Amino acid sequence: MAAHLEVPRTQWTGKQAAWRALEDHQRAMRGRHLRTLFADDPARSERMTVEAAGVFLDYSKNRIDDETLRLLIELAEQSELRVRIEAMFRGEKINVTEDRAVLHVALRAPRAASILVDGKNVVPEVHAVLDKMAAFAQRPLNPLGKHHDMLLANVFAQTEALAFGKTAAEVRAEGTPDWLIPHRLFEGNRPSNTLLLEALTPAALGKLVALYEHSVFTQGTIWRIDSFDQWGVELGKVLAQRIIPQLGGPTEPKLEHDSSTNALIRRYRKLKESD
Repeated sequence: MAAHLEVPRTQWTGKQAAWRALEDHQRAMRGRHLRTLFADDPARSERMTVEAAGVFLDYSKNRIDDETLRLLIELAEQSELRVRIEAMFRGEKINVTEDRAVLHVALRAPRAASILVDGKNVVPEVHAVLDKMAAFAQRPLNPLGKHHDMLLANVFAQTEALAFGKTAAEVRAEGTPDWLIPHRLFEGNRPSNTLLLEALTPAALGKLVALYEHSVFTQGTIWRIDSFDQWGVELGKVLAQRIIPQLGGPTEPKLEHDSSTNALIRRYRKLKESD
């Protein structure tokens, strides 16, 4: 379980006020449908987008308005998100339960950058590994083309359906029998985000990973959770070292895991034998 971070009392007072303001606003927004939000603010689809590093995000189909964004930013500021971000980039040991730095940013640092951990620049070691991956990383996996039109049409259509749904009047206007109308109603008002990439490449996937890492980091800062606590991951690594030798070898291993894990190992060994 991730550890909770200590928050100074003065900061906590301001944060409580920001939470209360956001909760009050959420209650006011609860009854507003996305149809109304778009009708009242036709320009929201232009304003509620952001683009950076080849990634385009349309977040206009969320149940938010400009006041929501202002209150969310206020909460982030009261949570000292910027302070935490800067500490991470400096290589400080913000993973408090493991007493170590969070080096995700080093994985994306330029070759000439310097990120010091205990006085040592870790960027050269990172790029030594990245250089070995360069040949693979430079090959596009699936560049955009006309064969994607059908897939993208369905993506865009699903976000539209989720947001706006279909009313009884619209269904009835299509000549639908009354008994069938309830089955073809769609409430809508379901938020979604849409991300568009210029091409699906290893670099683009890395940007998505970075985007969601930052999202988790931000949530952890606001909720006072150490997002990088990974004792469960470490336990998995230890258990994996026991399992690896049991997956290979000519003789049947003595298995002392739970019945499910034992069965999975035996099934995997049988599949290997049949290849």
